[in-house]
Amino acid sequence: MSKRPINSNQQKNRREERRLQLEREQRMKQLRLWIPIAIVVLGLLGLFTYRLFEPDVAGVVFAEREIPGNQHDAALQIPFGAKPPMGGPHNPTWQNCGIYDTPVEAQYAIHSMEHGAIWITYQPDLSIDEVQVLEDVALKNGRILLAPYPEQTSQVVLTAWDLQLELNSVTDERLEKFVDRYTNTRGPERGASCDGGRGTPLG
Repeated sequence: MSKRPINSNQQKNRREERRLQLEREQRMKQLRLWIPIAIVVLGLLGLFTYRLFEPDVAGVVFAEREIPGNQHDAALQIPFGAKPPMGGPHNPTWQNCGIYDTPVEAQYAIHSMEHGAIWITYQPDLSIDEVQVLEDVALKNGRILLAPYPEQTSQVVLTAWDLQLELNSVTDERLEKFVDRYTNTRGPERGASCDGGRGTPLG
């Protein structure tokens, strides 16, 4: 018994079905590739938009005028005072981020802030338990410079490039809000390295 011959229309239909199936498979492959990428991009865009319009932390004080970056002076010496500077001329070498139990000189810390770091300073006579609270915050974030600061009038001062917040307690909820809001969002060179500079932090 001979096989029934396949007419040309059937062959065309089969080829068309196969072509459509291959196209569907190709589209599915592309969707599986691009959907995760689109989700990531939209998430980053949403985060950027949120950070752009996120309100400033209550009590933050901004510099009176814009502070230009990249003002290097290797001979500069900045004396300690009532509170750290918010930026300005600084040493060409930055202070490595981390925890210090001795004062950090401002001419190096300013350069770290130019890279987007936050400088947390505290009165040298702060209790061990209170310092531990600050250290815990610093350890959760790799872009914090924590050190005592001679002559500081507030218990704790949080400083980022061109803005600052003074606190009278380490339990103030604005401590972590400041860190979350301003880490790596300030400074003309934000995102640049916070290590490979000067100093050996304890943690």
